[in-house]
Amino acid sequence: MDTEVDLEVKDVPIPKLISRVEEGIFRIPEFQRDFIWDPKDVRKLFDSINKGYPIGSLLLWRSPQDKWGFFRSVEILSEHSIGDQPFPELNFVLDGQQRLLSLYVGLKGLEFEGRDWGRLVLDLNENKFRYAKGESEHLINLHRIWSNKEFKRITKELNEPYEDLVWDAHQRLNDYKIPIIFVETEDMARVRKIFVRVNEQGKKLGRFDIINANVWRAEFNLKRKIEEELFPRLKQVGFGVINKGTVTQTQSLILEGSATVKAQRRMKAEGVKKTWDDIVDAIISAVNYLRHNFGVKQIDFIPYESMLPILSYYMYKKGINTVEDEQDKQIIDKWFWGGAFSRRYSQASTSKMDDDIKLIDRLIDGEEVSINYPHSVIKDTLIQGNIKRSTSAIRNAFLCLLSQNNPLHFENGSQLDLTKREYSRFKLNKHHIFPNAFLKSEGFSTKKRKSLMDITFIPAELNKRLSDASPSEYFSDLKDGDSFNEIMKSHFIPYEEESGIWTDDYELFLQQRAEMIMNKIEALVGESKIRAQFQEDPHKLVEELETQLRDLIDEQLSDEHDGAYWGESVPSDVNSRVIQRVREEEQKLPEFKQKSCREKLDYCNIMDYKKIFHKNWSHFEDIFSSKQELSDRLAKFSDLRNALSHGREVDYFTEQDGKLAIEWFEQCLENV
Repeated sequence: MDTEVDLEVKDVPIPKLISRVEEGIFRIPEFQRDFIWDPKDVRKLFDSINKGYPIGSLLLWRSPQDKWGFFRSVEILSEHSIGDQPFPELNFVLDGQQRLLSLYVGLKGLEFEGRDWGRLVLDLNENKFRYAKGESEHLINLHRIWSNKEFKRITKELNEPYEDLVWDAHQRLNDYKIPIIFVETEDMARVRKIFVRVNEQGKKLGRFDIINANVWRAEFNLKRKIEEELFPRLKQVGFGVINKGTVTQTQSLILEGSATVKAQRRMKAEGVKKTWDDIVDAIISAVNYLRHNFGVKQIDFIPYESMLPILSYYMYKKGINTVEDEQDKQIIDKWFWGGAFSRRYSQASTSKMDDDIKLIDRLIDGEEVSINYPHSVIKDTLIQGNIKRSTSAIRNAFLCLLSQNNPLHFENGSQLDLTKREYSRFKLNKHHIFPNAFLKSEGFSTKKRKSLMDITFIPAELNKRLSDASPSEYFSDLKDGDSFNEIMKSHFIPYEEESGIWTDDYELFLQQRAEMIMNKIEALVGESKIRAQFQEDPHKLVEELETQLRDLIDEQLSDEHDGAYWGESVPSDVNSRVIQRVREEEQKLPEFKQKSCREKLDYCNIMDYKKIFHKNWSHFEDIFSSKQELSDRLAKFSDLRNALSHGREVDYFTEQDGKLAIEWFEQCLENV
């Protein structure tokens, strides 16, 4: 039976709230997450206040004195020791931590979490807050507007209408009231339930924050356990820090047989505490296996972090620290490389994880298991792959291939230590076989200079010395060395007489290296998914991508317009063509107008999508990067679709260009 909770609601002016912060009566409970807001979030908060918009309430727990010790240290809230006398009360922030801390650091102009919040300014030209450097006539620091002393000094120096804007902002900050809900209860478990219930609505908290609060106990703090007992062991081997949510997924797979958030919520604190040491050992064993067998020398290399819980599950259930059985090893090899190159976990990852542990269970039980994850990689995927896309599974799978091959130092033949941070930082001037400066001098675009196939692991000191040297120049200097062939093989660099490195032919080199890597992928995984799907049912492949593009348009435009974006976001000529198609299909126009925007998109064709993408480019730029390339790919995809839909024989070039377009869209949509 739930313990009764008393609630009290007060509207508190911002000045009084800030004063209470300075008195030291607010604390963040141990089960709360860290401060995560960035300048964009904070300036939006102050813009809302300046416009009189509601910013939500704060939910505080008036903690009994015997619970005062259960807080997480936040320096700006802990300047007043609880031992100070007199100390009247302590309030734990259950909801509103981001807003409370943002208000305090912004209005006081403090440095916090690595940022100087004194840089928040009011742009008087637009009457909006910004995070900027310095001041000018139209940029006034927020903390000066807030401070009564500074405010009076500012207004004496300003002319209308600037003076009026500053006066208004100062007044609103002082008059604005924030609703505060005070919870009074002695029951700590009840407080955690309130915290979870409030924050599980929408996306206020991440998965880990909710789970951590659910299983938190005074004697067992999961977050602290991860940070103090797991992370140091990972750092010791140079692997780096994993996502805390990956840990709870691992626990949930083991304790509940599922990785879904719902399953994680079912975990009991007792079970989490009891299995903690063994699960940590299983994670470390999985990490070591990934490092030694798949080249995942550090977490930045792993194609999907979802892979770690699955392998940890295997180690835990088998009670071992490596894969000993040869059949198991072969299946796990297929699972890893197939999952990476097929982008298995790019969508619905938790359901795929649940499927995969069923496979692992069968493997442990000695049943016959087969893995078939057809990949979607073609040579063009590798050549056009962008090394800067840090979330790309294909990019990371390639890095693992390269790492697994134990690349050697070009000059002395020693094995490279790939746990160093320098090997996960891919800037334009680092790790390029054809140096960036050389390619730039040859007129290659920035995009061309980011090709995945131009990347290998090169130590920082050698990167610096290579500078703008041509490949033919520096490889010729190394060619007569005893270990030259072995070194080049370790980097998957074609070095035979016809190799593009000897003639500084960048385009030829990319083709040659892509061919080499494709052969390796085919040996590990098998046939290309796009090729297999096209041969099986090309119409289905095309229809699925069209549906994805329509869904993308609907998702990206719906939020801003509450789902009613058709009139404002769809070009008039596209709308006219759609209406014409409706009439040609003998449908009634009034009924069409009643359809949802998503249903109306079904009447658009591929080149209509282009018009919509271009008109609303700010919503799609991060996904497609280039308008011109998007247009070209849509045109090739449209050619393939039209040939298929009209029953025409698809010629070789239309088919190849169309499949490349489909592959390009799959890459773009992978992380949306």
